[in-house]
Amino acid sequence: MVKSLGRNPVGKSLYDLLSKKDAERWVKLIREVIDKRKKIVFEDSRVKEREKVKVKFFRNTLLPIKLANETYCIVISKDITDKAVSGDMKQGKK
Repeated sequence: MVKSLGRNPVGKSLYDLLSKKDAERWVKLIREVIDKRKKIVFEDSRVKEREKVKVKFFRNTLLPIKLANETYCIVISKDITDKAVSGDMKQGKK
């Protein structure tokens, strides 16, 4: 996570780490997972200006978990850049 965000997320809110638009979208998804107690899986991308590969693609899984009568959301993000890029190349996309 530190590598994909470019900084340590510990003790920070989504609004500290992401653009306002992206943070609002994530908060909405997390609330939906908690309220409906259902998993959400989606893919997205992030622009990385300081790296050779400027765009990174991720498959995100948001899971509800109940602990001590409270429902929380666990987020698992997997870097799928290599797979996404090779898939685009095979389809003739640039």
